[in-house]
Amino acid sequence: GGAQSPVGAMAGGGVPTSYDAIHAQAIASVQAGLAGGVLRMEVEFPPIAEVNKLSDGSASSQRRVRVANVAFVVKVAEAMSRQAANVWILCGDGNTREDMEKQRLPSNAQVMLLKDGPPPSGSSDVILVHPPADLNQWEYAASLSSQSPVIALNGQQHNGHSSFEMAYYLKPMTFNSRVCGYLIRSLPFPWIVYGNDGSNMNVDVKFVQTASGCRPDLQS
Repeated sequence: GGAQSPVGAMAGGGVPTSYDAIHAQAIASVQAGLAGGVLRMEVEFPPIAEVNKLSDGSASSQRRVRVANVAFVVKVAEAMSRQAANVWILCGDGNTREDMEKQRLPSNAQVMLLKDGPPPSGSSDVILVHPPADLNQWEYAASLSSQSPVIALNGQQHNGHSSFEMAYYLKPMTFNSRVCGYLIRSLPFPWIVYGNDGSNMNVDVKFVQTASGCRPDLQS
């Protein structure tokens, strides 16, 4: 629970020790980006502990991932609602929108489908996009930053899109199927590799180019 969240994680540095702490760290990173004038941000972390990837492909796994992601988006919306005039939650698919509309959301938050066109948002609003999937969705989401800051949350593919700043990234690093450390990017901090004991390994993080942007090279 939140009581276990280390102070460092809440402030944006260090390895979070619970999902409450991951969520708090991600939200703090987004807030740091907004304060710094970043208009297009991305957040990426494994949504449930047992799945270091998005899903094993089963319907039950996909459902659990969606439920976990929706709960996180609600937390982001709550945090943003206290500093933005309006929060627009643009869902990449109908199942996510159905789940989102069942949640208790702030009174100044509204849910739409991404494909339904741009929301009537202004510069004092914030747009949350989840989950961006195909390249058209990423590029359309990026275009909305001419109206309001846009935050892409746990995309399904094409993550690390070149149009977005990675405000928050957490990836457990494994060796022989065991976690041996963590790669974390948490604005305003740089990319940092932490050991299993939470110490900064002082490793230079390298990146590989993808068709749509770049990704940290976890093999190097």
